[in-house]
Amino acid sequence: MGQIIYNIFTNSLNLGLIYAVLGLGVFISFRILDIADLGTEGVFPLGGALTILLLTLDVPPIFVLFIVTIAGALMGLITSLLHTKLKIPSLLAGIITMVLCIPLAQLFNGLTTFSLGFDKPGGFVGSITLIGQKQTFYAFLVGFLGEWGYILTTFLAIIVIIGLLYWFFGTEIGISLRATGHNKIMAQAQSLNTDRRVILGLMLSNGLVALSGSLFSQFMRTSNSTFGQGTIVIALASILLGEAIFFFKNQHFALKLTSVFAGAFAYQLVINIAMRILNNNGYLKIVQAILFVLILCIPLVQKKLFNRRLKNTNKGVESHA
Repeated sequence: MGQIIYNIFTNSLNLGLIYAVLGLGVFISFRILDIADLGTEGVFPLGGALTILLLTLDVPPIFVLFIVTIAGALMGLITSLLHTKLKIPSLLAGIITMVLCIPLAQLFNGLTTFSLGFDKPGGFVGSITLIGQKQTFYAFLVGFLGEWGYILTTFLAIIVIIGLLYWFFGTEIGISLRATGHNKIMAQAQSLNTDRRVILGLMLSNGLVALSGSLFSQFMRTSNSTFGQGTIVIALASILLGEAIFFFKNQHFALKLTSVFAGAFAYQLVINIAMRILNNNGYLKIVQAILFVLILCIPLVQKKLFNRRLKNTNKGVESHA
């Protein structure tokens, strides 16, 4: 029993850290820019497929992460240009990018199989497994660290990412980007080029999403073009659940970023427990849907509790008066 609890905890922590990077990316588009970017579901597996290909070609892991992040940013550039320059609604622009990313991920998988001598060039392959131990995580898989090497690696990455995001959104450009998402008309009235801010924000968002896909594929030691299915739900659940845990409205920005990890870990913990109880993936999808609905209801419940508490406080003041 103790081993089962330990496995649930470590697996939830591993996936929670990886999906926290995904959540931070979606946080930028969803919370800061107020844009629904469905391109996430294509950029995530694209990052994983490109990672497996580069590792197979003996590219140093640290450079792999950098290249994958740039590739994700380019996908964000496509989405943002479709939205800002061609005036395509952000939802449709994200879907177009998602449709573009899936065959690209399959093509990268095909190139990987060809480099390993299993296929012809140009083939589209849905899934490929990483051969060998050439990955970012391997640097920490020594001695007593064991599986905690994965956790340590991703935890360090999360600290660096949150620190960089906190610094960036405190700069003049970052503040103007936040102002664009908060009130685009007011930002334009202040002579801000809001299109450029949206482009920059979506590039940053998708770069983090691709990085998360890279970490996930290295952790799972495989790339699959279907990995992106449901990632937007996981990311949104992590954001909303994190906000519910900390229960903030005008909280410090650093805490908002940190709350994404708390939400991602809590969500994965519930899912892992459900997986131990349920053996059928169909039931698990139902649990995920119900959990997501409950998470969406948390802000409403919190608001009602807050109003009731405020009402009782006012009654107490009036009775004493």
